[in-house]
Amino acid sequence: MPRDRQQTTSKIIQAAVRLLKKEGFAGWGINAIAREAGIDKVLIYRYFTSLDGLLGEIAEGTPFWPNPEDLTNSTAQVFIQETISFQKKNNVAPLLLALPNSHPCHEGIREKFSKDLETWLEGIRNQSSGHIDESQLMRLPALIHFQATSGLNRLSVGELWAQVSPPLEWDSGTEFVMFEELPTELL
Repeated sequence: MPRDRQQTTSKIIQAAVRLLKKEGFAGWGINAIAREAGIDKVLIYRYFTSLDGLLGEIAEGTPFWPNPEDLTNSTAQVFIQETISFQKKNNVAPLLLALPNSHPCHEGIREKFSKDLETWLEGIRNQSSGHIDESQLMRLPALIHFQATSGLNRLSVGELWAQVSPPLEWDSGTEFVMFEELPTELL
């Protein structure tokens, strides 16, 4: 019976991701992945060359930031809320980002993270219609990441937006409240 390369590689990647979520890198190795996938470990070497090759494939297939085209095109605040929801569900990316700098796959993972982030930033630039100063915009990913991973939901999406958007003047003449730094009660 002929092997289906695409089906086998998909099976290996799914098993490797499951194992990574369950055990972290401590329990992640060729033998464990082969057992989890129900295949001979030789197939991992055949299709991925090495454990690092498999990890590189997983990183390439992992979205670190949502694609703006997949998010609702309404307001910047909705865009941010959907990004936070995406980050809360994305439990593989933090594991990959925690890989030590000395690991051979580290640079590739960082490059993929940066590429995904730049695509996302372009989306929020478009959503905000130029209402965010570029230096403030660079703070937004850190605020979103903190909100999504800390479990502390003390800032509403409006308050996150206020962190990076310029003060708005309403007809009443009152300014929209701006924070200079992340409120310390979140820490």
